[in-house]
Amino acid sequence: MIESLRAAGGTSALTTSHEAVNLHQELTTTNRDTHLPDLAASLINHAVILAEAGQHTEALTTSHEAVNLYRQLASTNRDAYLPNLALALRNVGFIALLFGRVDELVIALTAEGVQYFDELATAEPAVFEERRQVARQTLDDLSRIAGADHDGSSSRDPEPS
Repeated sequence: MIESLRAAGGTSALTTSHEAVNLHQELTTTNRDTHLPDLAASLINHAVILAEAGQHTEALTTSHEAVNLYRQLASTNRDAYLPNLALALRNVGFIALLFGRVDELVIALTAEGVQYFDELATAEPAVFEERRQVARQTLDDLSRIAGADHDGSSSRDPEPS
């Protein structure tokens, strides 16, 4: 779905994605249990499209909303929704990296996602090992940037010549 939205162009992709979120939100009011997973998935996609459009605050907020929904879903059916929760947690870190918005909460959420991917990859390495590595790399990048920020320098800014 997200590929077709990107192919539609920046503004129209954003509009279409926003409409999908709104539709899924409306559907959850009539049958929450049935439509909540689709809403959570559409929020993940929308967060990425917002990030690609340069709307970093909205992208981070939306990615946090997706995490919250997947937490609810995983609390009732862990096996079914843990992979999606892990992905949503990793996406918070990915989006934060895009904009250099690294803080302790983002690192903690991403680390939680890595922990879940570790668990999933132990049980099903063929399915989750690559995702675990991507999540771990995201966490390593976040930690590197946070460390540089604490040292008074930032890996996002070039050194003065």
